[in-house]
Amino acid sequence: MLAAFRNFAKSPFAVVLLSLLIVSFAIWGIRDVFHGRISNAVVTAGSREVTPAEFKRMFNLGLKQIEQRQGQPVSLQDAVAGGFDQQILNDLSGAEAFDEFVHRMGVIPADSLVGDAIAKQPDFFNKITGRFDKDAYQRTLAENDLTPDKFETIERDQIAENHLAAGIGAGLRAPKTYGAMVAGYEFESRNLTFFMLSPGNVAKPEPPTDAQLQAFLNAHAAALKLPERRVLSVVRFSAQAMAGSMPADPAAVEKLYNFRKDTASTPEKRSLVQIPVKDAAAAAAVVAKLNQGQDPAAVAKSINVSPISYQETAQSGVADPKVADAAFAMKAGEVKGPIQGALGLAVVKVTDIKPAHQATLEEMRPTLEAQVKKDAAGQKVFDAVQKYQDSHASGSNLAEAAKASGGVVMQIGPITAEGMNPSDAGGAPPQGLTPKLLSEAFKLPQGGETDMENEASGEYFAVRVEKVIPPSVPALAEIKPRLMQAYMIDQITSRLQAKADEALARLKKGETMEAIAASMGAQAQHAQGLTRATLGQNRALGPEAAGKILAAKAGETFSTLTAQAIMVARLDSIQAPPAAQMAPLVLRGEQPLSQQLFDDMGQLMRSAAIAKIKPTIDQARAREALGLSADTTPASSGKGTPKS
Repeated sequence: MLAAFRNFAKSPFAVVLLSLLIVSFAIWGIRDVFHGRISNAVVTAGSREVTPAEFKRMFNLGLKQIEQRQGQPVSLQDAVAGGFDQQILNDLSGAEAFDEFVHRMGVIPADSLVGDAIAKQPDFFNKITGRFDKDAYQRTLAENDLTPDKFETIERDQIAENHLAAGIGAGLRAPKTYGAMVAGYEFESRNLTFFMLSPGNVAKPEPPTDAQLQAFLNAHAAALKLPERRVLSVVRFSAQAMAGSMPADPAAVEKLYNFRKDTASTPEKRSLVQIPVKDAAAAAAVVAKLNQGQDPAAVAKSINVSPISYQETAQSGVADPKVADAAFAMKAGEVKGPIQGALGLAVVKVTDIKPAHQATLEEMRPTLEAQVKKDAAGQKVFDAVQKYQDSHASGSNLAEAAKASGGVVMQIGPITAEGMNPSDAGGAPPQGLTPKLLSEAFKLPQGGETDMENEASGEYFAVRVEKVIPPSVPALAEIKPRLMQAYMIDQITSRLQAKADEALARLKKGETMEAIAASMGAQAQHAQGLTRATLGQNRALGPEAAGKILAAKAGETFSTLTAQAIMVARLDSIQAPPAAQMAPLVLRGEQPLSQQLFDDMGQLMRSAAIAKIKPTIDQARAREALGLSADTTPASSGKGTPKS
């Protein structure tokens, strides 16, 4: 787990020249440059500062992302032990330094650009009108602990970064010589002469004696040593597993239908055009033109106004209530005006009517019954868990508490911390072994057991460690069939390699590949035009053989292990791509090479920003923000200059 933390949040710098992780954190609020400098900053980068509360919020969000990826809770102690807090500080200091760097470069978006960007974000749209809604904007920000000023600052930074990236990307092109070098490397071809030595080309070894197997086991003891294993008793209560067998109470189904039918139903919707007019005379002229079939947009333009169009909109979605009342009393295709609205006179044409639909019980029954079953199963599981907990708290062990609550005890193991049984080669892990269960089981001593643990909604387990088996080399009797198979493979491979070595020695003395192959019961073959792409796709060769072929020099002989045999080969020649093929290859590689240069430049700019701005990190204050003591030993630091 610690390795997962150390590898997390490495700040990839690609299309928008900024860590995607930091951008996602920024969206939930990590800075507010409009409120002045804060004296207790965790990170300082020029004029930018990050408060302890903002750092803690970012840390917690990142921790949730890890938990979602791993499928189990992660404690603060584990996260800090893995250096996750330092990783967040490093990424944050780099992001703040880069934003400060971009600002000092003079890339500062206009307020109008920021406003336009915010107005286009669907999260801030009214669900009925499909347009930007200030109330929805402020409500969404408040739900995420953001003020409009703070969010606008975040948007301004992002626009600046995007503009900088667009400017760099628009003029950045990889030199064609780069493309030629890459094309020459990728598409050069190789010609090969070879033959294959398979198990049929050597004498089959005699089955080993027990003494030979024991010697083989001793020689490979380190590789064959088994990790710690445990035998577990597990009790599970699962609402998901139980839901399918639960009855669907008709009364509960009907009650749920009455609760949901309004939201499941759709109101009548209409498509209409509203044209504002100054007076009754103008309204009459507009009505006449619309009745003649003229385009509403053209009619509106002729009187210097903009039409207001609604597509499949409910009555509540029409901005003017009086216009809405009139429009929803009209027929499809009808034109009416003037209509006295709350905001003035208007002419309305209804272009389409989509009738309302009242969801019926039968339509919703499958969904409703599934929910009723799920709820009933959840309640039954909850009751069983309470009985288990009461029994366990009174002194019962796992088996006794399971019996009292109607649970079933499963015996599992011996298994490793990864849930595998080393004695069952190729077998699937036992069902029900989740990462959280394994984590809890391998924290306990022998004889220890957990309380009933809540793993997810309606999913519970308790586990007892019946036996702990320390790491050990298995006895011969435990693995004899598999060990015998490994012994035979080892013997055959050794004999094949000896044959291959003999063939290579004879090649060096001047014998032909054809003669040597024939003497060993094989046949020489020729492979022409092998490229890196074709070698990589050849599963029969495998990666080791492909690597040997690519590493060999012209005229070199070698042997290599393939997927099914040992290859004895000579690389006859290496050929550059024909000149006629180079031009399209160079053009094809220009874009990915330019993108790679773009990415590299982004990394360099980020490093330059850190060197120029010299962001500082207050590790002690960051630890205090997480509820830890300031003298907690921090993980080794990376970017940023820690304060003393």
